[in-house]
Amino acid sequence: MAPLTIAKRMEQVIRGYIEACNHADAAAISACFLPDAVHYAPGIPKWSGAAAIGGNFAKRVAETGQWWTVDQLVTDADRCAAVLEWTRFDPSRRQILRGVDWFPPHPLTPGSASAPTSRPASSGQPHCEREHLGGVVMSDEPQTREEHYRDIAEKIRELTRQTHISQVREELYDLADRLDRMGTRREEEQEP
Repeated sequence: MAPLTIAKRMEQVIRGYIEACNHADAAAISACFLPDAVHYAPGIPKWSGAAAIGGNFAKRVAETGQWWTVDQLVTDADRCAAVLEWTRFDPSRRQILRGVDWFPPHPLTPGSASAPTSRPASSGQPHCEREHLGGVVMSDEPQTREEHYRDIAEKIRELTRQTHISQVREELYDLADRLDRMGTRREEEQEP
């Protein structure tokens, strides 16, 4: 069997991370990260170390019944970076929350990733059943791939405006620009 490409390996690790979170499997979550990974998310202290990330997610899922879906996953194999758009379902609060995880550039080693910086696309207030970025409810109409790339780029820019780490901010803006170019390039390819 041919070895996986970097992009496919990144996708495999990130999807495995979400699956392990959904099963509250602390060991499997930990195995997805480098030993010294740090997970940042708004409203909670940072989680330092793969074991802490795994243990904290497993505890959270066991206590609340939370689970996540992978809505979109964009990888940049040249830079070993990725962005994950997700939806979290929280039965304990009767809440649906959408957000984005930024996996900063890191040469992936088999079975490991740099830890994400998570940003919800809404405030996540307990009294709200469903929120969306900027208060915009997503349409049920099918989007073209180009429109979706541009939508993700705009969500990343919104995330970037909330980020205080200059290097992360610069990399997120760069990724958003690349997504815009991908959408434009695909539209140009489809023109007669």
